[in-house]
Amino acid sequence: MLKGYVDRVFSYGFAWEMRGEEVDGKLHGRKGLIVTSSGAPMAFLEATGERQAFTVTQDVAIMGLCGIRVVEHLHLDDLGPHTTPAQVDDIRRIRAAVRDHF
Repeated sequence: MLKGYVDRVFSYGFAWEMRGEEVDGKLHGRKGLIVTSSGAPMAFLEATGERQAFTVTQDVAIMGLCGIRVVEHLHLDDLGPHTTPAQVDDIRRIRAAVRDHF
């Protein structure tokens, strides 16, 4: 589902195109704020390399390809079915990041 979204939103001709052998990101000058979440604790994500994998994929391979400068990548970890005070703080972090960058 996520791949379909990325393919449709960051489409060839709109967000990027090839100029000979070079990629031309057509969204230069734009800023992006990425928010991701997972059910696993951050220590696990870092130990297994999963955090690095999704950061490279999203920040570099998707946004970077299109020329978007990622101003911040917030990752909310260890999310479960019940809202905790820490998760409420995460929502505040997202709002603050949006205010700071946009």
